[in-house]
Amino acid sequence: MAEAVKDSLFVILQRFANDLISSWLPSSPMGRLLRDARADSNVRAGLLGAPGDVLARYGVALPAATGIQFLENSDSAAHLVLPSQARIDAVKPQPARQRINPIKALIIESCYNPGLRQRLMAEAPSVLVQRGMAIPPGTEVRAHENTPQKLYVLIPAPERPEVMEMRRRIAPGKIADAPAEIQLEWREPGYLIVGGTADSATVDPFRKELDRVSIDLDIDLGKVKFFSSQGIGLLVRTQKRMALLGCRVRFINVPENVLKVLSIFRLLDVFEVEDHSRGDVMRLYHPA
Repeated sequence: MAEAVKDSLFVILQRFANDLISSWLPSSPMGRLLRDARADSNVRAGLLGAPGDVLARYGVALPAATGIQFLENSDSAAHLVLPSQARIDAVKPQPARQRINPIKALIIESCYNPGLRQRLMAEAPSVLVQRGMAIPPGTEVRAHENTPQKLYVLIPAPERPEVMEMRRRIAPGKIADAPAEIQLEWREPGYLIVGGTADSATVDPFRKELDRVSIDLDIDLGKVKFFSSQGIGLLVRTQKRMALLGCRVRFINVPENVLKVLSIFRLLDVFEVEDHSRGDVMRLYHPA
């Protein structure tokens, strides 16, 4: 049976920042900007220094009288950003039903717990330690709060060359040679949309696509009609392979019938599961 992996604080924060990027459509101005900043050191330097020119070049418009500061997590600085009350009221994030990124779970809880929010702003390191997240020696944890006047945006630390190469190799689009019973589509590298039936007749092309990936992987199951034991076995195999590489497998938009199967196999304690059917909770960090 697959087992959950305990990640370092840096990895948790890196994934949180990558989730923020994924919450923007790749074709949107901010989506293009953040994806480029992840791979291009010049774009990153511009955002961390004087972002105004870079924002203008990408066509990113902010609400009037709103400033912006880009933050990067590193070995010496770990940044937590709390969403503004206006965005909390607009998005109305729901508590997670299953296992999710612990920083994301903490942020959602703070949306409805003023005392926790105050503690995060005043003593974030203590809160993280109490929640089981160890802070590496020499790392300063800094908490920031978005307001109508100031927007903080996290960008991930630079990716390794092999990760950037993998993102270049996987082209977005549908897998044309997949059997009619299963639909496979890469929304972007690291995000695979699955539809139809995952069973003995379709597991091989499904495996072929999963085996192409050695970066954090989101599998969107929102269009799946049936998931057999062969499909479950493939997911467990993939999780074990990815864990050895230090990568995460996460399920998005899992139908209730598939959730029941995952629960029977006790996989809900292993995989992160998120429901984006009512919108990604990371919209908390989008401008109004």
